[in-house]
Amino acid sequence: GTWADLGFQQAYCPQADFRGTGMLSLHCLLYYAKHHRGMVASLVDAGRERTLSYPFAAACINIVNMLVQLLLDSGAEGGGVVASSKTEVEGLRSPLFVILTRLKAEEAEHAVETLVCSALALLEQLWVRHSATYMLFNRILDGVRDCFRLFITDQWRAPTGSLLPLRDLDVARITLPDPPAGAPKLPVVPGPKVSDEA
Repeated sequence: GTWADLGFQQAYCPQADFRGTGMLSLHCLLYYAKHHRGMVASLVDAGRERTLSYPFAAACINIVNMLVQLLLDSGAEGGGVVASSKTEVEGLRSPLFVILTRLKAEEAEHAVETLVCSALALLEQLWVRHSATYMLFNRILDGVRDCFRLFITDQWRAPTGSLLPLRDLDVARITLPDPPAGAPKLPVVPGPKVSDEA
């Protein structure tokens, strides 16, 4: 086997995959592997068989990069949340960072790691929901980014002091970006039927 079996893009030089986010990606990858062993083993096995799987290590690294971008996002452009009055944003750089500063103590210690684990869970849900293949990897990542934007918007409007709403976010709320011209459209896998009886 090679490092590609773990989802690295560089089969014989995995450190090259960490260029953009360095030790933070490695730390989060190890944290996820330690706390979600069963999921990691399943993803690695699926990756070896080249079934409907995504590259686990590359997914984690890309998600860490996405989080860094969101933490640096001032909210001034379309990617962030724009507050309703100018006084609310004086000195504010990142709505996601502000949300992290408002977490309950028990969630604050491993907030970044929890964000990464939640994002990987969302990626998995989007991947399965849309029967994605490796060719759609970037569109699924865009869907994860949209999940974060929804979470940020929801938390900005009604703060909970918790990251649970991110982990539990309904991916059916996400519409994946249109594919590039000429690319095949994603099939939409219907979600479970909701009964009127409760």
